[in-house]
Amino acid sequence: IKHQIKLVTAGSPEARRLEQGRYLYEKALDEAAKAQKNTVTDGGTVYSISKTSKMDYNNQLNLIEKKQLNGSNSLYVGKPSEQLQTVGLSDAPFAMNQGDYRKSRRSSAKNKNYSSHSVPYDFFEKMPQYMADAPLLIDNGGKITVVTSYGMKDTIGNDSYVIAGVLTDQTMENDTVNLVKSAYPLDDFAARITKAAEEGKLVLANKNKAEQMLATIGIQPAEVSRILTLAKTTISHQITSVNKKTE
Repeated sequence: IKHQIKLVTAGSPEARRLEQGRYLYEKALDEAAKAQKNTVTDGGTVYSISKTSKMDYNNQLNLIEKKQLNGSNSLYVGKPSEQLQTVGLSDAPFAMNQGDYRKSRRSSAKNKNYSSHSVPYDFFEKMPQYMADAPLLIDNGGKITVVTSYGMKDTIGNDSYVIAGVLTDQTMENDTVNLVKSAYPLDDFAARITKAAEEGKLVLANKNKAEQMLATIGIQPAEVSRILTLAKTTISHQITSVNKKTE
């Protein structure tokens, strides 16, 4: 285009039209690059919730389990609850790519060559509610850990709870989502929650439920009180981009 402009008399209508075309072309490229930065993709596959957002949640799970839903269609979990939005999570819906769902469900004993977390189907059946009622979050900037009340043994057999790792405000086709990258029981739960509180990363969304969860896991009342006193009430707002498949 620049070469064509030079061939036309400067200031002529043709030159002005070409200059305007060049401007619009470069603007479009710039906007496309910005959109792509945080777009959820895997190679040439662009993930989407355009279909699943209109589907019943349990029907989505059923089709994914049977491998009857195209892999580009991500699991639509639903919008964050008012409780989670109050502490600063956006109203962008939770979504989870099928590969990350399978990773979270996969049994390590059967698939030693892949990442696996062995989270029961029972958790995913009720995942929207477990996410909605989560009393604690761990704030790592653009990555948020949602601490659910679903009890499960960790990798060494100790009592724990299932957490969900979430990349906030990711572009998925024409939508913005809070992308769930994995779900798994947190190893060494009490120590990790205590450390998060001491580092200023623990976010309190529901005090009564958090107290009950921490007491149930075996943390002494005085320590529960200290941990929750250290917890903050809002998350930070940093965006982390993602464009790689996780197995």
